[in-house]
Amino acid sequence: MAFERDDVGETCISCLFNKKGRSLVDKSAAKGERRMEKVIWDETFSVGVEMLDEQHKKLFKMLNTMIEAENTSVHSEIISTVLTEMRQYASEHFALEEEYMLEYDYPGYDAHKAQHKEFVKRTAMLCIETMHHSKTVPTEILEYLKCWWTAHILKADMQYKTLFSQMAFK
Repeated sequence: MAFERDDVGETCISCLFNKKGRSLVDKSAAKGERRMEKVIWDETFSVGVEMLDEQHKKLFKMLNTMIEAENTSVHSEIISTVLTEMRQYASEHFALEEEYMLEYDYPGYDAHKAQHKEFVKRTAMLCIETMHHSKTVPTEILEYLKCWWTAHILKADMQYKTLFSQMAFK
């Protein structure tokens, strides 16, 4: 995975491999087409807190929806639904995660919260682009969910796993 620093956190530029180094591009696709494999949750994605893991699974569902709808139009109900789910996810998940971070004095709180703000900002921009009928929105959503969030769960969220796993909640 390749990353670039920007003013509010890590932004994923390209992400063609999963956590285990396996290509996410389906090589069995028709010649000239490259299709990403669906993302399957496994315990290596777990942050050790059941509620947060369940919320992360919602993200994987959104990502898989976009993978399955690979050639969808910006005008489709799928795009509207996924953007709505992204906004709801951000509202619910970030509030809970940040509450835990504050409660347990997580030292990376500020940087983590900045990444959350970037997600909210990017989701809002995708909503605006949808209203302007930008044909690239479906691809942008897919790439954003694939790169940013897989990297966020596997990197930023894993940084609090040890601290949270020492706490008495699941």
